[in-house]
Amino acid sequence: MIANLKYISALIIALLLTALTSCKEDKGITNYYHRVDPVVSLVAKIDGSNREFTVVDESLKTNDILIDLPYYFPEESEDEIDVSRMQLDIIFHEEVNVLSEIPTIVDLTAPFVIKIKNADGKEEDVHIIADIKKNNRAQILSFALPSIGLNGTVVESVRMIGINRSNHDLANIVPQITISGGATISPNPNEPQNFHERVSYTVTAQDGTERVYTVEDLASINNFDITKGVNIASWLSTPKYDGPQREAFFKEADVALLADLGFDHIRLCIDEVHLWDETGNKIRAYGFDLLHNAINWSIKYNMRVLVDMHITRNHRFTNTENTLFTDPDEPAKFVKLWEDLSDELKNYPNSLVAYELLNEPVSGNAENWNRVSALAINAIRAREADRTIVVGVCTANGSLRQEQLTIPSNHHILLTDHFYGPYLLTAYGLQSTTGGRQDIPIQYPGQLVPTEWISELPANWQSTGARFYDRNTLETSLQKSFDMAKRLSAPLFIGEFGTMNTTPEPSRSNWYRDVVFILNKHNVPYTSFDYKGAGYSVVNENMTIRYPDIVDILLGK
Repeated sequence: MIANLKYISALIIALLLTALTSCKEDKGITNYYHRVDPVVSLVAKIDGSNREFTVVDESLKTNDILIDLPYYFPEESEDEIDVSRMQLDIIFHEEVNVLSEIPTIVDLTAPFVIKIKNADGKEEDVHIIADIKKNNRAQILSFALPSIGLNGTVVESVRMIGINRSNHDLANIVPQITISGGATISPNPNEPQNFHERVSYTVTAQDGTERVYTVEDLASINNFDITKGVNIASWLSTPKYDGPQREAFFKEADVALLADLGFDHIRLCIDEVHLWDETGNKIRAYGFDLLHNAINWSIKYNMRVLVDMHITRNHRFTNTENTLFTDPDEPAKFVKLWEDLSDELKNYPNSLVAYELLNEPVSGNAENWNRVSALAINAIRAREADRTIVVGVCTANGSLRQEQLTIPSNHHILLTDHFYGPYLLTAYGLQSTTGGRQDIPIQYPGQLVPTEWISELPANWQSTGARFYDRNTLETSLQKSFDMAKRLSAPLFIGEFGTMNTTPEPSRSNWYRDVVFILNKHNVPYTSFDYKGAGYSVVNENMTIRYPDIVDILLGK
């Protein structure tokens, strides 16, 4: 009897434990079934166009997803947008079950309804809505005085247009002005004006927004405004050629091409050894002479120039440490270079030429760069109070140290960072990434390398190959740079980004498209690497466009 009671007691205890475990599991399941916001992201395109349209962020918290669309498209035209043939790239929450079939082409002249089952098991409707608004752009895009061969410089941040008033008769001149599509301008640009005096123009957008621009003497404008540009390498930095061949590599026609394509600036990379000899004397032929040529060509075509000190005798970005930071005599030599450059270039307008202190500073201690950069900034400021100075991020022990960068003042400081992530993708096919192999499959977005190919990668790249990358992961990678700019209260631009031409399509274009999208979203200007003559180049040496689709992405077309 006692044995039976023990048996029954043990059975009851076992049943109670099972019930408790079951209750715990049921509680977990009950908590799992909750409602989520159905749509994580959405990108729309008009069928036949590469232009991407995004959603109003706040609408992602609802079931009415609003696609932000212009009233006119192309936006500089007066053609009303046609939303009857739209392509939708929608990412739903992983806990949402999509019940409707989504066709390749969607008509958004009326809300498009998608039926889903949410995480709580309830069926819902998601409405995709074309939120069409009249353009609020009221901009002067270009300004010229063609009768005297003079181009104006539009400085959007202060809504000024700079013209060179010296040695020109400007008393009765008819300007040539380009404005935002659908906008109007007053006074009538066909009327002659006396541009020896300040002249104001009011531009009115489609939605009634007004902006006033004033035409001033170029020398009085200090703001350096840029949006999209290209690096000029292989010329005055690690040049591909010497002598006359170097001179022929980059000519006025190249600047004209870039301006015609729609770029507004160049980052002109220079190396100390090609502009100064070992005794510190300036090298004119095929050195400073070419530097001045490039700046003057750029000014002629209303292009801005960032003069970038790429490599010095005491610093190279491929080193793990540099004598610039370890030898106490070297910082003074670096400062002297910038004193020389400032004396050489100080007469160029502040709105058209900026100075980048050093490409990709590298030191075992990020504080070393803070100390040396402050010396150079103060030396330039003693000569040029309002010149824009570009300051980059130090790499220490293999990691970018955005959080450690300091500047003595944010007055006309432009911060810069570079982006090549993930490097296994952007430098695909190099000895340093895939061991020189180009037969290993790689894709973006998604898991970079298929699982079955991971073991074919060099050991140090296998974990990267197994990771998933998309627009969100790239934006997360760039967030440190955005946070740095906010912390230092200074604007940011991305001075280099790009992929080797060995990166396969469509992954290559997908990556460029996402990086440009992210930078535009955060209003960060950018300069792609690079123009021609190297593995990243988008133009051939004969000036034909090597990768037209990539160029269109860079220009936002």
